[in-house]
Amino acid sequence: AALTAPPLPKRGRAPAAATKTAFLAEWDSKKLLRELGIAGIPDGVLVEGELSGGLPASLSYPVVAKLQADDVLHKSDIGGVVLGIADDAQLHAALKHLRGIVRDRGIVAKGVLLESMQRFDHELLLGLRRDGRFGPTLTLGRGGVEVELDPDVVSRLLPLDAPRIREMIEGLRFAKLMQGFRGRDAVDLSGLAQQIASLCDAFLARPDLAEIEINPLAVGKGRAWVLDAVVSRFL
Repeated sequence: AALTAPPLPKRGRAPAAATKTAFLAEWDSKKLLRELGIAGIPDGVLVEGELSGGLPASLSYPVVAKLQADDVLHKSDIGGVVLGIADDAQLHAALKHLRGIVRDRGIVAKGVLLESMQRFDHELLLGLRRDGRFGPTLTLGRGGVEVELDPDVVSRLLPLDAPRIREMIEGLRFAKLMQGFRGRDAVDLSGLAQQIASLCDAFLARPDLAEIEINPLAVGKGRAWVLDAVVSRFL
């Protein structure tokens, strides 16, 4: 059986074996994951300056607007995420709000990421890191903003195949919610495990990557997609 690795550290803590790492903003992190061939990266638009007119044609309301900066890892803690934007007027108000945060806090911002909002049933935390003592590890757990209040996580050493990752998922306390609890739609755990296994393989193939944190990985309607992600790289 695989050894159990320590829980995923809070964002911002560099892997023990690293001398220096650099975090990428969500936009750049998702771009890197897409280049790695990872499925489930939503289409988005990075607004780098003023937005003329309404919503870009590639998106549809409602949308979420998220401040993008390499040195802001917890965007929601500073009001850097605006959900449920329903029309052009709300969009421009949200952009004004986020520009105000940038100005007041002296943040070096890349822009604002816009993505269409989608319904989902469950949230997972997924973490990959190169631990200085244990080596490459995978952490899975219940995701969302309350993850630190009631941790429900499990960690294993890499490499891992899809069947063993499914066992990890089934070992979580909230796994019953994904297995058709009280008539809810059951999650395709085998398909979810295979998607996570592909990400693990891509991480192992890139020794320049120190850590990948996806929180949440949204699960619903027979698929999973990355709502938020942060990648750190060794310098």
